[in-house]
Amino acid sequence: MIEAIEKAPEGNIILLHACAHNPTGVDPTQEQWKEICKVMQAKKQFPFFDCAYQGFASGNLNKDAWAVRYFVDQGFELCIAQSYPSESVGAVIGDTSRRKSDEDIYVSCGSLQTRLVKDYCVVDT
Repeated sequence: MIEAIEKAPEGNIILLHACAHNPTGVDPTQEQWKEICKVMQAKKQFPFFDCAYQGFASGNLNKDAWAVRYFVDQGFELCIAQSYPSESVGAVIGDTSRRKSDEDIYVSCGSLQTRLVKDYCVVDT
């Protein structure tokens, strides 16, 4: 994984699974996350975390969120997608979050999210 991130062009968006890594189910250790973070900082890459199954991987919400919090503590701007399977409504419910430091990025991301919701979310009434 580190090798692939090192080979990716500078400034790329890198999709990371915060927990319950798909398809392997094997999550990086905290030390491995620190190394991934270091490489991404050097390459000025943008982390996009997929946090499906947070709390199910380890049984602990905080432990499964460790990587995301570490990247935030290291000063990264990032995006997070979370999804929650819901038997009660027969669908997957999700949200996206972002950490930003620049107002222009915030406005741009918000505009993109609005378009995605309008284009891809269908509510059956």
